[in-house]
Amino acid sequence: MRAKLFALIACLAFMPHAAEAYTYKVLHDFCSLRACSDGAVPGPLTWDMAGNLYGIARNRPQGGPGPLYKLVPNATHDKWRFISVYEFPDSVFSPIATLIFDTSGNIYGLLSDAGFPRGSGQLYELALDGVHHKRTFKELEQFDHIPQSGLTYQGAAAGAPYDGVSPLYGSFVDRSDVGGVYQLATDGTNWTFGIIHSFCDHCADGVESGDLTDDGTGGLIGAAFGSLTKNVVFKLTKSGDEWDETLLPIYCKCYPAGPVTRDASGDLYVLAGKGRAHDCCGALYKIATDGTRSRPYKFCALRNCRDGADPVGRLLLDAAGTLFGATTDGGGHNGDRQNLGGGTIFAWDGTALQTLYRFCAKSFCRDGAYPVGGLIMDADGNLFGTTQQGGLYDKGVVFELSP
Repeated sequence: MRAKLFALIACLAFMPHAAEAYTYKVLHDFCSLRACSDGAVPGPLTWDMAGNLYGIARNRPQGGPGPLYKLVPNATHDKWRFISVYEFPDSVFSPIATLIFDTSGNIYGLLSDAGFPRGSGQLYELALDGVHHKRTFKELEQFDHIPQSGLTYQGAAAGAPYDGVSPLYGSFVDRSDVGGVYQLATDGTNWTFGIIHSFCDHCADGVESGDLTDDGTGGLIGAAFGSLTKNVVFKLTKSGDEWDETLLPIYCKCYPAGPVTRDASGDLYVLAGKGRAHDCCGALYKIATDGTRSRPYKFCALRNCRDGADPVGRLLLDAAGTLFGATTDGGGHNGDRQNLGGGTIFAWDGTALQTLYRFCAKSFCRDGAYPVGGLIMDADGNLFGTTQQGGLYDKGVVFELSP
């Protein structure tokens, strides 16, 4: 039954969905529990196979990392209950917000330590006791590189749960601010860390990368920050024991602001946020299968940036070809602390951009401000996400946006 529910959620990519009028609702205000035990500054959300929302609140106001939590809906899905699943110890390691579920319901994640002199990362598992529904923390592998992103695996982009044995992939950065791409592989008992691609300062393929996307054919796609005033999309393809790189330049002075999204035709989309150019408010870029590059939309096209500024996070794609995303700033409601606007949720149908919601529409930004974690969608086409600030206690919210 749980596998069927997960498959239902995964099939959302094949559901047509038009951009229409949406209704906004806050599901949880952070720092609302005693002593802020629910944390603050929530990261991106993930579904489990039962239709619950999972995430990590990345810090507590009094110090230390926030909890790994879940939001459980009632039968009518009009109310959600906050439950702390795991309390991270107060240590130098910081949890990376992206989570992975395997077919057995176990959770995989990363801890990052940027400490001197080298920094390190740790792969962990929260194993599920199927009888008592409790979770046990297991350190699977520790490595001497700083994780720069969450993990992915082959099949992740199609919505398949992790099988628990295939390699996991992520990006790292060293203290010299130069990074690469790594693989975590298991023989069923032990895990090993290996670098499959290294960037270098002043190289054509960039200096470091964010989140990776599996391309559906065994390869990996990412967007790299360049040091030669160029930012690129790259593809890594495995050939025997080696990985070959192909570059798809963006040639943009605005930094890539999220992972690459691939549509059913193989066209690639990526957001670019603020960067070196003084007039850079961010843009949506497309790289067609023939290598043709275009910029379908440049943000801040409307007066007072009512269409949003500084897009960020992963783009969500439905079967009709509509892209859903978020901007950190703009929207026209400049009641936020930076006086830049609290950000927007937008939809791009291939022809025009529609703003679905503008944050800070309520006084003191009690509807939330600065969405950065990307969006996920349920079987009914409702969008879910988080904001970094705003809400009743100004520590961020989980929200739902319903058509």
